[in-house]
Amino acid sequence: MVVNRCQQPLQVKLIDFGLARHVSEAVPGTAVQSLWVPEYILGMDFSEQIDMGSLGAGLHELLQALLFPPQNTSMMR
Repeated sequence: MVVNRCQQPLQVKLIDFGLARHVSEAVPGTAVQSLWVPEYILGMDFSEQIDMGSLGAGLHELLQALLFPPQNTSMMR
């Protein structure tokens, strides 16, 4: 969610998708598996850095993936 593009054009707020919880309440194995970072897989303590790593993995997937792969090109005409 972009916040006031005129005053602060680079400020972005992340929206909770129902999976967020305080770091003290985090339980290993409850993250979205495709976005696991190496620190999480190795069982390291939860931290904001791990969250940023997962965010980076998600952004990379979003920017590199073909979001709408053409399965039936006749429908696109």
